Amino acid sequence: MIINSISMKNFQCYYGDLERNTLIFKEGLNIVIGDNGAGKSKLFDAFYWVLYDRVFSTDSREFVSTNVFKDKLISEKAKHGCEIGGTVEVEVVLLAKASVGTEFRISRLYNAKKLTDREWECDPASRMMISEKKAVNWSLVDRAKHDSVLRRVIPDHLKPYMWFQGEQVDSLMDFRDKTTLTKAINLLSNIDIYDDLMAISKKGQDKAVRAFRKAQNKVSKDKDKSETLNSKRRGLEERVGKLRDSIENNKEQLEIAKDKIEELIGRVDEASDKAELKKKKEYLEKSLDEESTRLDSKYNGLHKKMFTDYWVLKHASPFFDNYSDKYRSYFDAHNKAVTAENAQEVKLPINIPQPIHVNQMLDEEKCFVCGREAHKDTPEYDHIKSLLVRQEVDAKKGPFVNDCSKMFQGIYDNALGFKQLISNIDNNVAEEFASIHKLIESMDDKKKEISDIHERFEGLLEGDESENIVNAFRTHETNREKYHELVAEDGKRLASIESELAKVIAEIDKLVEGSIDSAAEQANTIFNDLVAVAESVRTNVFADLIVELEQEANSLFKGMSENNPAIKGRIKLKRISSGSYIPVIVDANGYIMHNPNDSNLVLVKLSLIMSIILSRGKRAERFTLITDAPTAKMATNYTKGFYSVLSEKFTQSIVATYDFLNAEDRSQLSGFNMGSVYLLQSYTPGGDPDNRSDLEVEIARIA
Repeated sequence: MIINSISMKNFQCYYGDLERNTLIFKEGLNIVIGDNGAGKSKLFDAFYWVLYDRVFSTDSREFVSTNVFKDKLISEKAKHGCEIGGTVEVEVVLLAKASVGTEFRISRLYNAKKLTDREWECDPASRMMISEKKAVNWSLVDRAKHDSVLRRVIPDHLKPYMWFQGEQVDSLMDFRDKTTLTKAINLLSNIDIYDDLMAISKKGQDKAVRAFRKAQNKVSKDKDKSETLNSKRRGLEERVGKLRDSIENNKEQLEIAKDKIEELIGRVDEASDKAELKKKKEYLEKSLDEESTRLDSKYNGLHKKMFTDYWVLKHASPFFDNYSDKYRSYFDAHNKAVTAENAQEVKLPINIPQPIHVNQMLDEEKCFVCGREAHKDTPEYDHIKSLLVRQEVDAKKGPFVNDCSKMFQGIYDNALGFKQLISNIDNNVAEEFASIHKLIESMDDKKKEISDIHERFEGLLEGDESENIVNAFRTHETNREKYHELVAEDGKRLASIESELAKVIAEIDKLVEGSIDSAAEQANTIFNDLVAVAESVRTNVFADLIVELEQEANSLFKGMSENNPAIKGRIKLKRISSGSYIPVIVDANGYIMHNPNDSNLVLVKLSLIMSIILSRGKRAERFTLITDAPTAKMATNYTKGFYSVLSEKFTQSIVATYDFLNAEDRSQLSGFNMGSVYLLQSYTPGGDPDNRSDLEVEIARIA
């Protein structure tokens, strides 16, 4: 909803009736100007109290409920003017309009009876009334629907990010908390839809896997072995989980070390040297990672090549030669037996050479074996032609009850092919290990170059910083190398255990005898696929959202800081190993900036908050942003940019501020999309500024 007005009766420093203390708001940027003590924060309290029955206690620095705050809620002047036995009424009325045009009046009332000069009997609780405007009359809304109306004014999950005081910005976006940004994104975006989908599919998967394994065990031909294997599987799965946790923890430490190194490098003044070294370092590190992956793949593939490239047959050549000799003797004996039986000598086995080659020799009138001509109508030609009409000796009519000649011939033919492969194995092995050694040498060269770059960075740091800084750089570089190695080692162990786990699962599958319950099998397959799809979609959607937020945040940051000529940096949403993102400020070369000033940090936090609100749905159109003193920690040059962005991006915003106290400064407002401008001034008609019993607030609307 868009807020039309707020009216206060005897609410803290706002003494008097509702009509006397009314502020009317429009779409655009609404500014409420006031010096310290003029009532700006109490106005913010009025918004909060009417909706949530809570006010901010300056003593405890937290929001407290009315039944705790009690008579401190009442204007001191109203309390002073009340006779003993009399009652003072406190009321705040908020008028709001929904996007469909429906108007609501939200009122909260609280009474206190004066018992003595210092004692009050307060209502046990405040009372809320909500009315909806129908035609020209106001109609009370049923109490059961109050929460629904209040959520239309501002949803609970949006409240911290759209209704805040300047001092709350640090807690809303605390850069020291690695989960802050992720929590904000989860609250303010629609990513929870995908989280719900993942949770549902994971729950279904767990149930389906249990049912499938139970069904699988029922049809196992060796239940004892199956149970042993399942126990082993559970142990391996537990080890996989622990290793993944270890990898994530080490990755996080690796990222911390990298960030510390980048932060220290960010101190280097020589921008051109730093940019050149950074570019080269990034290229070398990327190449090194790629080569490390290729090396791991080659090491892991060596045992596969034993079979895929037949390295296991390296010393089998003598056995093939021995078989060839035996087959030749067998063939001669077999040929003599067949010849004696058929009264004709068979020099070649049936279909050797194959008919396709015989026909080709006839077409070209040439013997492919001896290379001599075999012209048509010659004995040579007729002999080749006779090979086509050979008939295999009928086994029943032949000299053998069981003729194994075809099987032995097949073995012989295969052996000939393997002999050629075996002759090349030594060269293949040598080439593979040569490529491995070449990769290792290349990686060593890149590590040396990266080390040289770090030494140059140390030299640059020594020029501007103390010895402690250089020592810190070396420490973090050592940590980077250590955790990089730990991640790599755990990765290899994980791959090995996952391979072993796959073999165990395959063994369990082999024990299955008969058919598994089809419903259990299909459910297992479907839910496994669903989990994979849900995780992939969630990851992709979140990654796209991060890109969108980073772009929007930098656009806002640039707009708010354009009047400041100082180096401000750029917002980078950096992914950490846990999957969360943390905001960092980087320079033009991508290095984390060292000790950005407070104004920059406030703008960065506000930019991120606003970018999340603006990135999903129509929140900037449907709801009002209300803030008290948001520019308190900003440099003067930043305030104009902040108000400009606020007026452009939000349909309505209400800002209580001490900016523009001077009439000359208000000329800046003419460039914004303005709503209403009010000036608050506290005064005591009796003339004693220390007499709170005479305190009132004058509300003046400024054109």
